[in-house]
Amino acid sequence: MTKSKSKNLPRFRSLDELVKFFDTRDLGEYWTEMPEAHFVVDIKRKRHFSALDSELANKVIEIAKSGEISSEVLINAWFLAGKRYGPAVYPEAGRTYKFEDKEIYKQ
Repeated sequence: MTKSKSKNLPRFRSLDELVKFFDTRDLGEYWTEMPEAHFVVDIKRKRHFSALDSELANKVIEIAKSGEISSEVLINAWFLAGKRYGPAVYPEAGRTYKFEDKEIYKQ
């Protein structure tokens, strides 16, 4: 019968103490001492991805960076603006758009 290579896990007074401990040790050495974790994952939000032409994607990234927002937020704002005002309309300077009741684009 082979002997377990697992070490005894010490008790920690804080999460910081635990993190510092494993910063310098291999978790695998304490694997059998770890408590079993049970949790439920409830994904409510779906994300859908679409391909963009490389040149168009680079332009979106450039515009998003200039407004200090993510490309995702910018595209969502443009889409919502298009839904409200027609497909050819893009965010105007100084205009604020809301997405899920959060301000997402303002210049």
